[in-house]
Amino acid sequence: MTTPQSEAQSYTGTIICLAKVVSIYDPGSTGSFKAEIFFPGLDSGAETVWYCSPWVTQTEGGFIAPPVVDNIILVCKPSHSEKYFYLGSTFFPSYDSIVGGKIDEITVSPYAAADSKSLRAKGLPMRQSFRGSHGGGLIIAEENNDSFYNWKTELVSALGKKITLDDTPGVDSIILDSGNNSKITLSNQHFAAIGNPSLFAPGMSKIQVESAGDQLYDSAGGTTTIKIQDGKELNILNSSTGSKKSTLPPPIQWLPPPIASNAEYGNINIQSKFKDVNIFTDTSQQDNYTVTAGFGTGRIFLDCLNTKGTQQVIQLQTRGKGVGTVIPRPGYGDGDCVIRIKSSGKIEIQSAGNIDIECNGGNINMIANTDPQSPFPTGNLNLAAEGDVNIQAGGNINADGTQIWLNSEHSLPAIPIIGSDYPNYGEGGVE
Repeated sequence: MTTPQSEAQSYTGTIICLAKVVSIYDPGSTGSFKAEIFFPGLDSGAETVWYCSPWVTQTEGGFIAPPVVDNIILVCKPSHSEKYFYLGSTFFPSYDSIVGGKIDEITVSPYAAADSKSLRAKGLPMRQSFRGSHGGGLIIAEENNDSFYNWKTELVSALGKKITLDDTPGVDSIILDSGNNSKITLSNQHFAAIGNPSLFAPGMSKIQVESAGDQLYDSAGGTTTIKIQDGKELNILNSSTGSKKSTLPPPIQWLPPPIASNAEYGNINIQSKFKDVNIFTDTSQQDNYTVTAGFGTGRIFLDCLNTKGTQQVIQLQTRGKGVGTVIPRPGYGDGDCVIRIKSSGKIEIQSAGNIDIECNGGNINMIANTDPQSPFPTGNLNLAAEGDVNIQAGGNINADGTQIWLNSEHSLPAIPIIGSDYPNYGEGGVE
């Protein structure tokens, strides 16, 4: 008398049959799992099934995608072999659904669960995917119909992180998306809308970095360079309104700021901790010569734009106190610090209020030298006041000249000429 197991073993032909995966536990990394074999006359419990792959190497390379528990699979037992080998998985939810038995009610078929959008374009499979049991994997979509077009390759994680290569017209981009409101987009601007700065350069490419939180560009041992070559503008804008500012108390005007406050929003900060901060313009290679501008203007503007603003300040300050071995030069103060304003032409200062100059511990020196090349009178020091001219000294008041005239109507009027220039954006700023 023979048993079902001995009948299967004595079968000399190749067996291809269905099986159900019951365990994928493989502590020895043998590349095998356990499955219940559905073959007439065989009732020996779970059998060892050896995993097969379309590509295997004897090193680290290989393609590994074992089935999961409860999968209905196809297995093969070659002739003259005692081993079962895995051929592939089916999309049947259970063995009963194959042989005509009772089928448990399911809301989504395994095929639709693997990719619910596979048939959406034309009712035909137009997407390929390789994904894990929790949704992470590779999706290749080449689908279209009369209402939409979607051609992209996408690598996704189980929690929504994505790398997308999108060839869809109007998108044409590479997107790195964290799934948490942070992403980097490399795209081509094929169509520029009215008002778009790229209206006259519709083929330009764009890199866009977006994040809901902080952004950090950290160079551990090199240089960070942002360079525009034959492009347009370099804009740094902060449009923060303070809606997400700290709940700490605000700083008090005229007092040094506290260690932390709710004022840390809306600012643009540039700081060097060990050396200089340099702001240059260099138009020496500019070839658009004009009579009025020569070979380029190269202007630098510092401007508080809000005409209704209050307590606006532009402050230049040094804080050195002479700590160290620096020997201060005469008249430079303890820290040998200086603020210099130099011009190869003219210096203009205008104020709607007072102009206050105070010197603590030094002298105020002013001199007007003659320019023999100038067609206009030079070398004069002109002072004028619509009110009084008050001069006080703790010592002598010394006045020397070829002649000293008092109330002689020989004095020249002081007529300051103050001009106004505007940046390319006018008085409204960049935006």
